[in-house]
Amino acid sequence: MDLGVEGFYASLTVKEYQGATMFSKKILLCSLIGTVSFLLAGCDSDGVVSAQSGGGGNHISGEGLPNPAPVVTQNWGDLPAGREWGSTAGVDIDPTDGQVWAYERCGASAFGGGAPINCDTNPVDPIFKFDRNTGEVLANFGGGLMMTPHGIHADSEGNVWVTDFANNAARTKGHQVHKFSADG
Repeated sequence: MDLGVEGFYASLTVKEYQGATMFSKKILLCSLIGTVSFLLAGCDSDGVVSAQSGGGGNHISGEGLPNPAPVVTQNWGDLPAGREWGSTAGVDIDPTDGQVWAYERCGASAFGGGAPINCDTNPVDPIFKFDRNTGEVLANFGGGLMMTPHGIHADSEGNVWVTDFANNAARTKGHQVHKFSADG
């Protein structure tokens, strides 16, 4: 039976389409089996999916993961007399000596009585270097230079970089990156 050129291509297209459909069904079936196997592997013995199954721990909450600092030291990092820890959003380890750099936002969140407390209204030294073992203050500086410290980084050359994210009313402080030597 002679189909002619048009008939030949029409029949070829149908066969390829049917082959592709069959191939797609095989891929879909393999994907489905793989997905079900993966889900079952993540279930505990009762068939409940758990973020902690498989010994990896929960990477969202940290539960079940190894704790690099299993001992909690209460009252570590005493501030100078008359100071209380307010808020902080930055801590870094000095790569030159392993000590701890942090900042304290000049009493923000510690007291206030309605007035905004920040490093402009309470210009104490916000930047601290602590002894990693005892929490003793090794250095403290930066008073009067910024509004609200927000990030801190100690580099391998002994410099300490601190970002400041807010402006004061006069726009003379804030929205800056400060670079300090290790002693201020």
